[in-house]
Amino acid sequence: MDYVCKEVVSFKEANPDRIAPLETVYFGGGTPSLLTVNQLSSMLNMFTTTDNAEISVELDPGTFDMLKL
Repeated sequence: MDYVCKEVVSFKEANPDRIAPLETVYFGGGTPSLLTVNQLSSMLNMFTTTDNAEISVELDPGTFDMLKL
C-alpha cells in the first residue's frame, strides 16, 4: 500500500499538467478486496474525481462480507 501511494505521489509531482479529475476509477487485479475500507478510502482520496465518477472494486467472493460490501 505504501509503495502504491508513493508511486501516485511521484507521478503527480512529475506530471502536474497531466492530472485532471478522474471520471473512472477501477481497483482491480491482485485482489483489492483484501484491502481494508480505510486503505481503499485513503487511496481514493489521493485523487480528485468528477461529481459523477464511476468507482468500482474487483471482489473475490472469498475476501469480503456484506458488512465490507
